[in-house]
Amino acid sequence: MTIWEEKLLGQLVGLARATDGNEHLITEAVTGIIAEILMANVSSEAQYAAYSSKIDAAKREMVPDCFHCANPCGRTAALDLKTLEGEPRQIREAKFSILGKIRTLAGSERCQERDMKLYRGLVILGLEGYSPEELTALFESS
Repeated sequence: MTIWEEKLLGQLVGLARATDGNEHLITEAVTGIIAEILMANVSSEAQYAAYSSKIDAAKREMVPDCFHCANPCGRTAALDLKTLEGEPRQIREAKFSILGKIRTLAGSERCQERDMKLYRGLVILGLEGYSPEELTALFESS
């Protein structure tokens, strides 16, 4: 994974967090952006900037108040994937397994179940305090 793909993935986690508990915010357009980026091979800063702008625009439309908040909670902030390095190996492996599954799903035919798993998988990547089994169960139950 390139540094640009890591940054974009972190941004996608923040975007997905905006929909956690707010499933009415999930749209076909945003789901298309997520799937496109998950399948992309981002190898330049220009590609990164273009995709990053798409994510920011989608999040700004979904949760506009987050961009004007005087006391941001960080709920929709991008995940720094470097934090995964500090997690126990089993948790890191479970999260990367889930990442592999959502990347595979991103290329599959669009349906409501697939879309929900994409969002849920991204949210799970940012969760803390769960065992590998719990993370996997959360993903599989979505």
